[in-house]
Amino acid sequence: AAAVESNPDAELIAIHRTFRAAVRQEAAFEEAPSYPFGSPENEAQEKWLADALLTQNRAVKVSAALPARTVAGIRAKADLVADALPKGLESFEIDKNSPEIKLVMSLVNDILEAV
Repeated sequence: AAAVESNPDAELIAIHRTFRAAVRQEAAFEEAPSYPFGSPENEAQEKWLADALLTQNRAVKVSAALPARTVAGIRAKADLVADALPKGLESFEIDKNSPEIKLVMSLVNDILEAV
């Protein structure tokens, strides 16, 4: 535990793990059986998916605000970019103020600080 606490990117790496779990949750939703619209099962699935997407969105926003100070932190942030940016582009929700672009710019700044 002491090693984790001394890692300057511990929070960023934990957020990355949470993001990855939410991505797996989203993928499981896509593989799950469909239920009739409005049924209790459908409502539960839709809430489950909404929770996964909200978790992913929060992870992107929070990660953009955290500097990555280690290679592991930069890697975690880059993995978030690799997943979140294409999704944002597909949904046409990207502009200079979008969380995905803020995350990209944060990653660029981290890399510039590191080299």
